Amino acid sequence: MHIRKAVEGYHIDLLADGKSPATVRWYMHKLRYFTEYLEAQGLPVEAGLLRREHILGFLVYLRSLGAAVDGRAYVAKDRLSSLTVKGYAQVVKTFCRWLRRNGLSRVNAAADLAMPRVDKYVVEAFTADEVRRMLQATQQSREGARDHTIILLLYDTAMRLGELTRLTLDDVDMEGGWVKVRGKGARERVIPVGRTAKRALWRYIAMYRREPAQAREQAVFLNQRGEPLSGAGVYKLVRQAAERAGVRGKRLSPHTLRHAAAEDFLRNGGDAFTLQKLLGHTTLAVTRMYVDLVAKDVAEAHKRASPGDNLRLRLR
Repeated sequence: MHIRKAVEGYHIDLLADGKSPATVRWYMHKLRYFTEYLEAQGLPVEAGLLRREHILGFLVYLRSLGAAVDGRAYVAKDRLSSLTVKGYAQVVKTFCRWLRRNGLSRVNAAADLAMPRVDKYVVEAFTADEVRRMLQATQQSREGARDHTIILLLYDTAMRLGELTRLTLDDVDMEGGWVKVRGKGARERVIPVGRTAKRALWRYIAMYRREPAQAREQAVFLNQRGEPLSGAGVYKLVRQAAERAGVRGKRLSPHTLRHAAAEDFLRNGGDAFTLQKLLGHTTLAVTRMYVDLVAKDVAEAHKRASPGDNLRLRLR
């Protein structure tokens, strides 16, 4: 079977397994790149002829040149990050396992493929003062009230961008002070909302939310046409608020607000296990990154304010 046909079958299986639309798009995006690489390099395009060396060649190509699809052809661009290359490897490896399991290949070409190492990097989060200035920079308008609420809610709850855009009116419990979100893998969780964010959310829904374009529309956050606000729309409003607030040298994105929320939760006395639940992490391993960052802050602060050091004692 041609690998393009196999990818179509894999697409159907992902949908049948209940994978989120974002996850399915992520898989298909990378498999299209892989398929176009094989074709461009003159390599076998039959699923049953796929071998380990073809995958290794693809990963080497990604590490050295990067890849992009402009809608027509496979073209090179700036080098991809190690994390992105690992994402491609994970998708191709899972796809190869699916080919073998469904009898489309006699071997799992990626059975012993080691995952590429990922360079360690830290996304510099917004400071509390920068978030405050971003909130103050939102415009005095219907959309401004929406933007103010979104920034505050992202910062207060540390929810993901997709979780925010999928939020419906039925997911909001004002009396209980929580929202229900659907995270990765269609997993649901309940997130408490602080008093300040809850007031802003109530004001937005009661006073500023636009009339929806469709009477049955339940999305909390709507655009000017009364349609659900897209992820790109949230990116834009966060970036604009940050630029107006004079934030420089940081990634101006909703995810940077999530980082800020996680770090400040710990700085304000929260614990790692609760943060894990708030963030929707299945293990504590990823959450540990925030714990380590805050621990460094504590160590630096202790250097400046160490009670013992400030006694100015001489050792005997």
